[in-house]
Amino acid sequence: MSQSLYPRRARAGADDNLVPMINIVFLLLIFFMVASQIGAPDGDIRPPQSSSQKPVPAGQVELSLTAGGDLLQQGQPLSIDQLPDLISDQASGGGLTVVLKADQTALAEDLDRVFAVLRSQGISLITLRTLNPEAPQ
Repeated sequence: MSQSLYPRRARAGADDNLVPMINIVFLLLIFFMVASQIGAPDGDIRPPQSSSQKPVPAGQVELSLTAGGDLLQQGQPLSIDQLPDLISDQASGGGLTVVLKADQTALAEDLDRVFAVLRSQGISLITLRTLNPEAPQ
């Protein structure tokens, strides 16, 4: 009687191919969760809440002010000295409005510093972006 060194394998069932498929599905799920970031992150900016339901029109310069007083434009750091150049480049057609998303804990002196530069550049309309308290977060 001869014995094999390898144990006998049971017949392949339908469930044997299920484990690799589950692994692939989980890998795809993780990939799409990581890759589904939409838009540039604004760091840790939490705008204050507002009761206004008026939407902000598109096509304007959007700036962000962090709690530490740092100014960002599309997620990239922007110094207060660079702001006049940005505004003059964007305001070539006239009637430019600026949308400012400031952190709710930002200091008033930081806001005033940004507002002063914008006013000196002839910006007459500055929209302060806030959160709608009734909207899901």
